[in-house]
Amino acid sequence: EDGILSTCQSALENWSAANSSKSRIVVENLHNSQILFDFDKLWEGYNAIRFASTLETYSQQFDVEALLSSMKTDTRRPMKEELAWEFEQGQRVDEKALKQARDIYDKYEEWLHEIFLDTNKDPNDEGFHVLALPSAQVWPFPIDNRYPKDISGTKMDTYHRWMEVCVPVSFGGLPCVTVPAGFGKNPNRSNESSALQNLPIGIQLFGKKGDDGKLLHLADEYYRYRCNATKSTDK
Repeated sequence: EDGILSTCQSALENWSAANSSKSRIVVENLHNSQILFDFDKLWEGYNAIRFASTLETYSQQFDVEALLSSMKTDTRRPMKEELAWEFEQGQRVDEKALKQARDIYDKYEEWLHEIFLDTNKDPNDEGFHVLALPSAQVWPFPIDNRYPKDISGTKMDTYHRWMEVCVPVSFGGLPCVTVPAGFGKNPNRSNESSALQNLPIGIQLFGKKGDDGKLLHLADEYYRYRCNATKSTDK
């Protein structure tokens, strides 16, 4: 939604400008220097594995066929429509689809290897230590809304497409920590109360496999920077 990227970008740039961390924080847009991985392919591969895994897990505990059948005949439905849809998608995933998903994963792994800086092997290598993404694609929404059906005019083709921004981390099995970016205003809700316009958003900071400790250390530095910035503002 409008305002999310700018809020996250500003949070990172302000952190870099403050230069209060032990680490030297340099912010750069990835697409300015690297060819981005095909997001549609990521979504395709992620969903194939996710659907198949969900079906397999539930099938070990429940009679999925019976549950799906009762969804059509029983007025007291035994599960949410979204879960039934997950099962149906899982039933459509065949060996060919799984192989394609594995191929996408392998290519994504290669892309990640090229993106992340590996100072242990080559100190002069140009790459990135950490990547960042917004924690969500939408601002917090009313609890009565089941899920966002469109984002800034773009219709969501599935009930979980609004959290697609989590796929690069989840599909890659990468370590990740989420930190607060701050508050922003959604222009699409300008007619609502001020309390609903000043909404929080976070930032996913993620790195290569095995960098869990480095990410936690970086998050701690960010936390200390935010605390100091808040104290300065309050004075």
